[in-house]
Amino acid sequence: AGRCGSLGPAAGFSNLNHMNSDARANLAIVDGADAGTCVFSLATAHVVVDELGRLTPDTGYGWKLAPPRRALDTRQCAQWCNGRPAAGGVVELDLATTAPAAAVAITVTDTQGPGFVTVGRCADVNTGGEPSTSNVNHARGATVTGLAMVELDAGKMCIYTRASAHVVIDVQAELTADRTVGMLPTAPKRFHDSRTA
Repeated sequence: AGRCGSLGPAAGFSNLNHMNSDARANLAIVDGADAGTCVFSLATAHVVVDELGRLTPDTGYGWKLAPPRRALDTRQCAQWCNGRPAAGGVVELDLATTAPAAAVAITVTDTQGPGFVTVGRCADVNTGGEPSTSNVNHARGATVTGLAMVELDAGKMCIYTRASAHVVIDVQAELTADRTVGMLPTAPKRFHDSRTA
């Protein structure tokens, strides 16, 4: 995904890679303000785009960078002692922060079937129905990680699991009203590829 006119096989970057019939999700930051936003797929595939936020010059949150920390691992009895979350289940997680939002890495593992995980404010995720967006998609028996920006309610977030799976949440950064450290969109550029010399 990126600015219309900048995409194609020779673009030199990708936001998401997939194999066979895998359903995958990923967070991408796209600058398409002037030329519009487009999506290019090298192979025939259905594409779903969920907007999770916008970068603006005068509003929004800044970044509070700190060492990453593990907030949840359902394989270990700390915040969650009920084993693998069930299909259609919701886990409420208190990140113990006053920040209004956070950037979190979501890992699903020991998945019992194909499905997805959605994170967000509990009022948005724990509605008694299936969420209409996903942050991580997975196949049966897969281990998959994805990054998500999640708005918090009094430091809390909720995690919905479409299929039974263990979930690990690692806080990467907190978002704050102080915009001293902000996000500046740039043209995508590949910095490293171990397949090339």
